[in-house]
Amino acid sequence: MTAPLAGVVVLDLTRLLPGAVATQQLVDWGAEVIKVEQPGTGDYARTMNPAVFARTNSGKKSVALDLKQPRGREMLIALARHADVLIEGFGPA
Repeated sequence: MTAPLAGVVVLDLTRLLPGAVATQQLVDWGAEVIKVEQPGTGDYARTMNPAVFARTNSGKKSVALDLKQPRGREMLIALARHADVLIEGFGPA
């Protein structure tokens, strides 16, 4: 049987636990999730209990992009062209 989201590509720009849990559910349903992390610090969950990070990021691909730099934004746009969904949790600013 095929997973319900097989073939769906998701870009995960979330940084807090609710976003990580939501995108983990998409992985569990068969989506390919590419987690975009900040260079150096990465996901905040990396500094938490290792089991939390492992459970909320299992099966995700990961790439570090500096979105404050033109090259990082260019790379994000290139990834987005091939994605079906982009999930972010940025504030209005």
